[in-house]
Amino acid sequence: MGLLSIRVEPFCGNHETPGGENIENCRVYSQYITMKPIGSLVNSNKANPAHPRFSVHFDDGMTVLLHTISSKLVYENMLSVGPETYFLKTGNWPKGKNLEKRINLAIEFIEKNIKNNRYKELRNKK
Repeated sequence: MGLLSIRVEPFCGNHETPGGENIENCRVYSQYITMKPIGSLVNSNKANPAHPRFSVHFDDGMTVLLHTISSKLVYENMLSVGPETYFLKTGNWPKGKNLEKRINLAIEFIEKNIKNNRYKELRNKK
């Protein structure tokens, strides 16, 4: 699981006890925004069935599209799906190390699923 960012918010407030004493109550809440692959699909490539396309969906609403060239998965495109996606929260698309991390996680996820024979379309072609 890749860690994208950590936001720490202090919450401090004075609270009265039943006896009338003031107590300062400070707690820290952490919000972790992860980019974990949650699912993938194999998309048919009717023009060339030997080179399927894959889409990998992440828990922050982003979808990475990959296609195969010479048995190697290559990044093709990205989608933002849902009301609270990374793109809508930050206002820009993942780039640089964030994009590279997503692509690597997507490739690992697809290779694991191919090894475990998870894609019905690829199973039927064997």
